[in-house]
Amino acid sequence: VSAGYNSGLAFGKASDITIKNVHFQNIDYGHFIEFNSILRGRVENCTFISSFGVGGQAEAIQIDAALPVDLTTDGVWDLFPYFSLASADNYTCDDIKITSCIFTNCVTAVGSHSYMLYASGLLSDMNTDINISDIIVTNCSHDAIRAEGWFGFSIDNITIHVAGNNGIRINDCLNFAISNVNINSATGNGVFLYKNTYEMQSGTISNIVLRSGLDVVKLDGISTDGPSNISITSVNGYSIRNGISLAGCDTVLISGVMFEACSEYGIKCDTTKNINSRVNISDIVI
Repeated sequence: VSAGYNSGLAFGKASDITIKNVHFQNIDYGHFIEFNSILRGRVENCTFISSFGVGGQAEAIQIDAALPVDLTTDGVWDLFPYFSLASADNYTCDDIKITSCIFTNCVTAVGSHSYMLYASGLLSDMNTDINISDIIVTNCSHDAIRAEGWFGFSIDNITIHVAGNNGIRINDCLNFAISNVNINSATGNGVFLYKNTYEMQSGTISNIVLRSGLDVVKLDGISTDGPSNISITSVNGYSIRNGISLAGCDTVLISGVMFEACSEYGIKCDTTKNINSRVNISDIVI
């Protein structure tokens, strides 16, 4: 599939979609695959090569809700293809699995980008049960994976060779597990958890390696509060800025971490926002 401009394959308000053994190449702006308000979507053993976009908003695979969006603030609603304004009912995706795929020279491999600005923040309006595993990302120009407004998801066994921004960015998400991620180089952070408007809590981060970049794991928020109830274990970093950076966080467990060649700190607690509370640190090597 050569997508050209816009999306290669776009599905809205549908169920039981499986895309398997497809090669996607060359998209100017948009997505190779868009899942919008989909129940049970699968992408297996596909390859994605060469995409271009602005500000990271050109995910090779986009997972999104049926939101009324005025992207250019010109009074014109920019909706999912073929949706009417009446169809923009915030219906979300549920049970999406992406496995054994390869992404090369893409903006972002998998993610969402509209939830943060336009959704209500209610659990009923979050994309749920998203599972991403066994993928390889090479030379992405923005975040390799970006989760926004997801509830109950897992990211496992991921290899990222070069990320133009963060390896994995998680915004306003609940109940997640990130494990077995190997990042060779990132301009930004390895795993970046960011609380914008809603809650960011109950997540586990384990077996992460960043060989070159800023912070291996960074937890932060736009206001005074950062993520809460986060467990970080078995994290390694080499030639980095900080091993783990915390800002305004509550209830964080850190154990079994090792960092080499930090330009600043092994573990940094930023006090310019609310004081980090209930942080338990054990078994570290710096």
